[in-house]
Amino acid sequence: MKYLVEVGNGREGDGAGPSVGPAYRNVLAKDGFPSPAPGLETCWDVFRMSVERNPNNRMLGRRETVDGKAGEYVWLTYKEAYDIVIELGASIRSRGVGQGGRCGIYGVNCPEWIMIMEACNAHGIYCVPLYDTLGAGAIEFIICHAEIEIVFVEEKKIMEVLKTFPNTVKYLRTLVSFGKVTTEQKEEVEKFGLTIYSWNDFLLLGNSEQFGLPVNKKSDICTIMYTSGTTGDPKGVMVSNDSIVTFIAGANCLLGNAKAELHDNDVYLSYLPLAHMFDRVIEELFILHGASIGFWRGDIKLLVEDLGALKPTIFCAVPRVLDRIYSGLQNKISSGGFLKKTLFNFAYKSKLSNMSKGHKQEEAAPIFDKIVFSKVKQGLGGNVRIILSGAAPLATHVETFLRVVSCAHVIQGYGLTETCAGTFVSVPNEFSMLGTVGPPVPNVDVRLESVPEMGYDALSTTPRGEVCIRGSTLFSGYYKREDLTKEVMIDGWFHTGDIGEWQPDGSLKIIDRKKNIFKLSQGEYVAVENLENIYGLVPAIDSIWIYGNSFESFLVAVVNPNQQALERWAEETGVTGDFTALCENPKAKEYILEEITKVAKSKKMKGFEMIRALHLEPIPFDMDRDLLTPTYKKKRPQLLKYYQSVVNSLRMMKTVGRDPYKAAPKNASRLPKLDSAAMLVCALPLPAKIYPQNHSHPSRQRNPTVAASVTSCPPRIPTKHPFLEPLKHRLIRLADAGRVDDALSTLDLMSDRGVPADLVSYSVLLRSCIRSRNLVRGRLVHRRLLDSGLRLDSLVTNSLIALYSKCGEWEVACSIFEEMGSRRDVVSWTALISCAAQNGMEEKAILLFCEMIHTGIIPNEYSFCGVIQACSKSEHDWVGRVVLGFVIKMGFFRWDASVGCALIDMFGRRQDLSSARKVFDGMRERNTVVWTLLITRYGQHGRGRDAIGLFLDMLHDGFEPDRFTISSVISACSGLESLEFGRQMHSLAIRYGLSSDACVGCSLIDMYAKCTSGRSMEDSRKVFDRMSEHNVMSWTAVISGYVQSGGHDEAAMELFRKMMMEGGRVRPNHFTYSSILKACANLSDLQLGEQIHAQVTKSSLAYVNFVGNSLVTMYARAGRMEEARRAFSLLYEKNVVSYNAIVDGYAKNSDCEEALELLYQIEGTGVGASAFTFASLLSAAASVGMMSKGQQLHAQMLKAGFGSDVGVGNSLVSMYSRCGGIDDAYRAFGEMGDRNVVSWTAMITGFAKHGDAARALGLFHDMVATGVGRPNAVTYVALLSACSHAGLIEEGWEHFRAMQRDHGVSPTMEHYACMVDLLGRSGRVEEAFGFVKSLPAEADALVWKTLLGACRVHGDIGLGEIVAKNILELAPEDPAPYVLLSNLYAEAGRWEDVAMIRRGMRERRLSKEAGLSWVEMENSIHKFHVGDTSHPQAREIYAKLDELFADIKEMGYVPNTNLVLHDVEEEMKEQYLLQHSEKIAVAFGLINTSAPKPIRVFKNLRVCGDCHDAIKYISKATGREVILRDSNRFHHICNGECSCGEYW
Repeated sequence: MKYLVEVGNGREGDGAGPSVGPAYRNVLAKDGFPSPAPGLETCWDVFRMSVERNPNNRMLGRRETVDGKAGEYVWLTYKEAYDIVIELGASIRSRGVGQGGRCGIYGVNCPEWIMIMEACNAHGIYCVPLYDTLGAGAIEFIICHAEIEIVFVEEKKIMEVLKTFPNTVKYLRTLVSFGKVTTEQKEEVEKFGLTIYSWNDFLLLGNSEQFGLPVNKKSDICTIMYTSGTTGDPKGVMVSNDSIVTFIAGANCLLGNAKAELHDNDVYLSYLPLAHMFDRVIEELFILHGASIGFWRGDIKLLVEDLGALKPTIFCAVPRVLDRIYSGLQNKISSGGFLKKTLFNFAYKSKLSNMSKGHKQEEAAPIFDKIVFSKVKQGLGGNVRIILSGAAPLATHVETFLRVVSCAHVIQGYGLTETCAGTFVSVPNEFSMLGTVGPPVPNVDVRLESVPEMGYDALSTTPRGEVCIRGSTLFSGYYKREDLTKEVMIDGWFHTGDIGEWQPDGSLKIIDRKKNIFKLSQGEYVAVENLENIYGLVPAIDSIWIYGNSFESFLVAVVNPNQQALERWAEETGVTGDFTALCENPKAKEYILEEITKVAKSKKMKGFEMIRALHLEPIPFDMDRDLLTPTYKKKRPQLLKYYQSVVNSLRMMKTVGRDPYKAAPKNASRLPKLDSAAMLVCALPLPAKIYPQNHSHPSRQRNPTVAASVTSCPPRIPTKHPFLEPLKHRLIRLADAGRVDDALSTLDLMSDRGVPADLVSYSVLLRSCIRSRNLVRGRLVHRRLLDSGLRLDSLVTNSLIALYSKCGEWEVACSIFEEMGSRRDVVSWTALISCAAQNGMEEKAILLFCEMIHTGIIPNEYSFCGVIQACSKSEHDWVGRVVLGFVIKMGFFRWDASVGCALIDMFGRRQDLSSARKVFDGMRERNTVVWTLLITRYGQHGRGRDAIGLFLDMLHDGFEPDRFTISSVISACSGLESLEFGRQMHSLAIRYGLSSDACVGCSLIDMYAKCTSGRSMEDSRKVFDRMSEHNVMSWTAVISGYVQSGGHDEAAMELFRKMMMEGGRVRPNHFTYSSILKACANLSDLQLGEQIHAQVTKSSLAYVNFVGNSLVTMYARAGRMEEARRAFSLLYEKNVVSYNAIVDGYAKNSDCEEALELLYQIEGTGVGASAFTFASLLSAAASVGMMSKGQQLHAQMLKAGFGSDVGVGNSLVSMYSRCGGIDDAYRAFGEMGDRNVVSWTAMITGFAKHGDAARALGLFHDMVATGVGRPNAVTYVALLSACSHAGLIEEGWEHFRAMQRDHGVSPTMEHYACMVDLLGRSGRVEEAFGFVKSLPAEADALVWKTLLGACRVHGDIGLGEIVAKNILELAPEDPAPYVLLSNLYAEAGRWEDVAMIRRGMRERRLSKEAGLSWVEMENSIHKFHVGDTSHPQAREIYAKLDELFADIKEMGYVPNTNLVLHDVEEEMKEQYLLQHSEKIAVAFGLINTSAPKPIRVFKNLRVCGDCHDAIKYISKATGREVILRDSNRFHHICNGECSCGEYW
């Protein structure tokens, strides 16, 4: 199944229980469930961490009523809400309620509800929602059962709580109103010894005492959520912190995979009851992401208005709401004209067809979405991107319709309070999941359990059975009802009672209910047996069967009436007929229904528990028709099957609005139609009687546009004051000079003197605020303007739109724009278009431009600039070209510089520089800005020569460059590494007086750092030191220069310390931290890096990808991949560099599996892998020899379009050669269209490692002949290594001498080591020693270790001791010399010396690297150590080894026991040799592969000589080729011969 992975086997039924199907989980969790974010363990952490990240984000909003009208939403920020929560928590604690106490919340959703919940979370107090639809007396029951000590209650519900007295006063001590408290209420409460507070009074209680926050644990209970009980009493579901944070982790994983992640700009309308788990966890999820939650006004009639005002992005609903929306839309469509209906139907069928073919919702019909379906989206506020239906199944036809017309992802979810609501959810854009609840979320396991009595088999071809769930999201039990908990929790599996059916793709369809309890479409549970027992009290009824389902909002029944009672009624009322005829009589049905209703009312049953239609059945339910069990229990599936047509008839009559027992009216076909608002009103579930909210928090009076409309001021005719003009001129002068505060003081002075300011004064003030982007002062001016009572003209109103739009307040700007109505002009439209374009709403800007044209307004140059900016993205390319045509037609192209700049910028951003140049060449009006813009774009896109050429043309045409021009040209010099021209630009900057400018100075620092020979920082430092003022840009430029120039990291650190010692005058930014963290990584100074990390965290910059990427790289280089992964996870927005950094880290730390797993994540996020990603992954595959993974990556790389990338091609060559496929490597090399020096070096290295010196040398000569580039130091290491492996001494000396003579490559210690290896392998150990002594510099440990290795091979103990002494002086903590010398002594039989060396290693706590061999098999690595018996096939492997040793001994193999470096008997030495890891690996390969496939074995150390001989014999005995890679080279062993020619 596509979306599932099996994690447990099914089993047949037995006497202990029924059969069960396999256990599955979401494929996203195949390697384990997603973990919560670091530090996220409790519900309090959810809120606390979000406040830390998003203190100024809007959190909780409500609409305030002003003059009887609802205004805009007014918001509490996260920090403001946090402060209230802290006060609230202290006040609760002051009333004696501490950790583990119970706090009840009784009221409609509102900001107070959430803040109370968070206060409970902070102090470990159980939050207990009170929900009165659970039955009569439910509030009293819950207070007593949960032993609640304090209840927060909505004002209108206080009397409901008072009705529970005196029974609840045993536990209850405090009542707190969401708002105010009347004197009568206070007196009534105090009669029973309790205290009641208003909201504001209660907040003051905590001021006198300080209460610390307790330590809360994941396992602690955070809420007791009461739900329906089958016996009538509610059950308290205990939900832990762990359940909710686990749900959140799974939800984030699911949303991320679907590319529908929540962000801090998402908005949610809270109207579904918070007393239900569904809404509770959704809001917790929104809080974690710093998103906004706006609350409805508590009146279902006003919900549509609230949607329009709030404009939510996510809309959660129960099916009944969506059913009514569907009905309302259908009515509206059917009432439309022929043309509209035809267009709608065509659009609907077209989009439905495309979606059913697999097109994504947003791609299926984008044109129809804008033209036809956009109005549906506007009805939900206009911004909804996800519609989530929960609480009950959504009818397939409704889901299909909404998926097409809503312009949003419509998905279904399934879960119970006991499972933390979210257990299954359908996948966006998967049309095959219609009618299902989708696959399980990635934090639970699910299986089906057979229900034989209902005919459901979990092991059948189509598995059906009771849905059982396991995972951390499950509840902790029913409060005080362990018996009920044991009924549903069996062996860790929660039995839901719902019957599910697995679909082929892994989604689940809910098809039935095992327990006799179901949910109606409005989300209310119905305990049907309990209702039947109550209605059975009616004397006129013998038996009753009640039916309802999740697609309907009402109950119907089939009744066996009492014959005597019915006939008595007939006699009294004069109705005639026998018993069967009476049962068919509508009056009789009406009579029975009235009797049932009387009982329902007397028992105070809820509206949804009432029977709305019934059928009278004269024949009692019996066993003959299989309707009853032998114990006279009802067989509900059989009853439904038998009475299905009756049920359908009853539902149909009720649905169309008829009284089912009365004749249909003559005009029944002409039923009234409801608009969408009315449909929503009818559809909403009623948790309780709802009252509108009128109170508000004082902190919400912030936005002047909320308090009063722009156009709502009462008009007055201003009279000119004699002192107006002088004061106005003063105000204008100050405002134009940018002295806004002084200008406002003048406005205050005018007010004090009674001089009314005119519109000109306000316009000038607004203009000044716009220039300085001073939103705070702008709002103040706006407020004063509204208070002035002046009638606003279009000039001032446009200034307001410009103010808010340029300061990023899109919604406020839109609201002002909307209120202008017919007074909108081109300035109004342009301000809004520009705002949308500048704030990432490109499509909105384009649509606004089109709408402006449609209204008949002619755009000006600024309108074009705004829409052109919106067309900068490649997906809007065609729109941009249409606008270009429009610009040309209207004459702006040639003669308006601003429009020309916008066009150049548009093409430049798309890297279409040829089109940008055509625009430039076509312009008749050019200024410095135009020239600079194109120069800058040339430089940014790697065309430095064009940038410099254009600059020279600019000077030739007589234009004077400014600081931005100079800076851009200097940057172009940096890209070209042209020091000479860079110096000329420096001289020019001095001549123009711009050398001290920060922008120019930073460019000069960067240029000198990149262009100076040897990457010297001397000139860069001179520029920096001569700058009169240093800002963060200049500090960062010079620090980055030191880091990037290589080898100057200490100097960079010293500069950073000086910067920090500036006394806070200059604070590092994310670029500074990124550079200094790279310096820490280069220096391997992790301790200092961790200190910088702490500073970064304090500065809240760890989430910025520049900084986070550097943190990942630093920790990865240090091998601390856990910290690297944590830094990666904390990144707010991961880009391709982020993924490359973590992938490269895993690759370099030889964790190939983790690196490859990240590739799949990259593909799932839509970020897209880059060439560097594939290069790192190929390196990871090569490091462990995973040829199959490398081949898969090769295919993926070609598919991704990186086949021609030189870097990836180089990595491909290296991968194949390092995995043993030298021919594949050469083929990949040959297919490269473009090669550089790295390409040739990689191939030469490959031939060298494989012992093919002739091809390596030949390729080197080809490289030199082609002239692609000079061989570098690495090329010569590869070349000398090839000579060494083949014993080509003369050739080696020749190339060693030629490297500096012919190509200017100075020898390094690596080259010297290669020469020592060349001489040492040939037996010229003394000559090698003489070469080392003659080196121009002191030899390092690498050179000496190479010589010591040669001493060991040739048994030169005396020289070996001298060499070892030199190594120990250079690297006393290196175990290699000890091991080599020990082996040298062991081969000579000097066991006392061996023991002495090993004892010395133990004293120094040094250990030898353990030998390890491995084989890749079917994408898995099989590792083997010496004498390894841990492998599952160990018995087979050792049996194979015994068989092989017997065979090869007969062929002449004699174990070389001299290589056993232990003082033991010969027989034991042979046994040691048999258990070497190389031999075990070869035996494993022989067992699990077949000819002609070669066996590829990899070893971390040099291959043992005896193993080398044994494998040659094995290859001859078995006819198999073995490719062995050790730490030095490859051995291709075939038919008893090795490619090394015994020279290794």
